Amino acid sequence: MADRLSQLQTCLDQLTIQMYSSLMYINTRAPYRAIDGQPDWDPLKEDEYAKQDTQTQSQTKLSKDPDSAEYDPEKPHPPEYFYASMRELSRDLVTKQQQIDFLIDVLPGIGQSEQQQKKRLEELEQQLVAMEEDRLASLKEKDRLLEKLDEVVSKVKRI
Repeated sequence: MADRLSQLQTCLDQLTIQMYSSLMYINTRAPYRAIDGQPDWDPLKEDEYAKQDTQTQSQTKLSKDPDSAEYDPEKPHPPEYFYASMRELSRDLVTKQQQIDFLIDVLPGIGQSEQQQKKRLEELEQQLVAMEEDRLASLKEKDRLLEKLDEVVSKVKRI
């Protein structure tokens, strides 16, 4: 398991990707809205040009259901599908933000003064020094035992 800072960084990266993906979804799939005084170019509606050429319309008519195989991915999603997707994306963003908030809350040192944190670091440093001394002593003991074992093995070979 990764340390808390790595988990926090991973969650922040994921949140950034989710935000970017959500914005791209909104940018490319939002339903068109009519602007007063402007012609309506909504590709989900049958436009006047397609009505004039029924042959072209039958060849280019695609389903409005985003889950169907004949859905055109270049066109915006229907409003009901788009808004349902928006709710799901927003729930995902809120969930990721809650994960980030939790990770921040459990970071060590939160709720402690700077003096307390310095004292804790000094205690940990002293423990580290003591453990390093124990490790070095263990290495010396290991080397001593290896030499003794070599002597015993060499005596056995002579016999």
